[in-house]
Amino acid sequence: MSIKQTLIILSTALLAACSDSATPTPSPTVAAPQVAKEAPTSTPPAVAPAMPDDVAGWDASISCLLQEGSGCAPALRTAPDGSGSGSNGSGSGDATNGDTAAYLRATMLLRDACNRQYAPACGALARQLYKAGPNGGSAGQARELSKRGCEGHHLESCTLLVALARGEADQITAAENFLLARCNGIVPEACVALGRGYASQAIPQGDRGLMNGLFARGCEQKVADGCAELAVSHQFGRGTPIRLEEALRQATLACEQGSHRGCVSEADLLIATATEDAFAKAEPLYQGACLHDDPRGCAGEARLAMLRDKGRLTPELLARLAHSCNAEPMACEQLSVWISRQPKPSRVLLEKACAEGEPHACRFLAASLMERSQGPTDPEQAAILRSAACDRHDPESCVDLAVQRINGPGLPPNPSEARVALTALCKADTLRACVELGLLIGQPGAPAADRLEASTVLEHACLQGAGWGCVHLGRQENADTTRALSWLDRGCSLQVGWGCVEAGDLRTARVANEAGRAITDYLRGCEAGTMQGCLKAAVALNQLNPGDTQATALLDLACDAGLKEACRLCGTGKTKP
Repeated sequence: MSIKQTLIILSTALLAACSDSATPTPSPTVAAPQVAKEAPTSTPPAVAPAMPDDVAGWDASISCLLQEGSGCAPALRTAPDGSGSGSNGSGSGDATNGDTAAYLRATMLLRDACNRQYAPACGALARQLYKAGPNGGSAGQARELSKRGCEGHHLESCTLLVALARGEADQITAAENFLLARCNGIVPEACVALGRGYASQAIPQGDRGLMNGLFARGCEQKVADGCAELAVSHQFGRGTPIRLEEALRQATLACEQGSHRGCVSEADLLIATATEDAFAKAEPLYQGACLHDDPRGCAGEARLAMLRDKGRLTPELLARLAHSCNAEPMACEQLSVWISRQPKPSRVLLEKACAEGEPHACRFLAASLMERSQGPTDPEQAAILRSAACDRHDPESCVDLAVQRINGPGLPPNPSEARVALTALCKADTLRACVELGLLIGQPGAPAADRLEASTVLEHACLQGAGWGCVHLGRQENADTTRALSWLDRGCSLQVGWGCVEAGDLRTARVANEAGRAITDYLRGCEAGTMQGCLKAAVALNQLNPGDTQATALLDLACDAGLKEACRLCGTGKTKP
């Protein structure tokens, strides 16, 4: 049984018990939690106080769930009787059985932790239900778990509520109302989550004018990510004029308060503003964020290594960067850039990491073996690597394998078989599969029924959070400027930098009096790691204000990333690092 199948079975049974067995209680941080606003209808069950060892075990369980059973703490991989990690107790060491057993134990421990008011546990369980997709668990249970986590001052639980709406208008309104009520109460984390919903346009009709006020309210009440979001707003002109000094101040404050996002923004600003000893100051900030599983930190550390060390990455950073790729497009971009610049050493490190069981490294090694510019090609070996990584529960490798089946090489071309595989992956909520399926069946000249299905699966992917689905819909709707912009803007809000850049291009070419909005689009593309966004924002800013300091910093950033046009415009004479 696969990990995802296990999740689907357990989510309803175990988490229903979690929801039913404990009456929601006030946040543990409230001074007098035993006092309720309304008389309870029944006596709540006794709750054992959490001890430090309990919290350590719960955090290990959260990490285990995030990794879907792989790389879990030894205690979770050992059966209660100590007989070994195999699910049959034989001690055979079978990896799949061990992963499933660890996942089961982690789920059970977190159910208990959530009932004992450990808010991150409620959030982790809700996220697993969300990842299972609308057919893999109870959306209602996931929302209730998120609410419990949010009321326990867990920011990610508050943020997840908006994602759980899955584009449904009534659920978006319900999430917005819940967060607004808690924000006006005693949960400042809800203010930050609501601001994020407005910023990303996940709450489409939300008042974006309130966005930075919500972030400021969270920041003032010591929610570090509120300060980090303010830093992003001041850095990229998100609802406020660009003010780099204020951005750096807010990012530093956020980092000092424990926000890894704030540390990454601080490091980005140190480099962009050419602060003295910028590299030396930025490196530990990126490293700390990366070591705490922040993918933007890994991407930043890799970019710094490429700028300073001529593209040399350590095996440890490579593994973290590859693992971060699923969650952070910028990490994928940095890894791809590094592989293209250093094809020989990259293959050596990728081969080592792949042999040690890192499926993400196998995926990038397979991609390298398909590119003539990165050394001798071996499509057959690429297919073998993708198949093995797919068997080890890396759905992105499954998608790559299906796409390779469309036209080869390395496999006999079989678009029909590819379509079947992509359809199955899409139904299992592997959203990139939905995007690839839409591109496969919606090609020019395809039957009308296929083109309609293509639009449907791309829209599904987009509304579920796959930004490239939105961008491809925007390209399909190019003749209708309003519709195209609505899809491109959504793709941009989902951190696909090309969605931002293409939205800016469309506004520049077709929409009057939208120069300022186009610059904002380009800056958002730059923030998402698309260097063309940095370049186009710099050009536009220079046209408005020749010699603009922000434009100069953006050109330097794009030039350092290897964009020759940016190097030419900033007159540095730089070439690719």
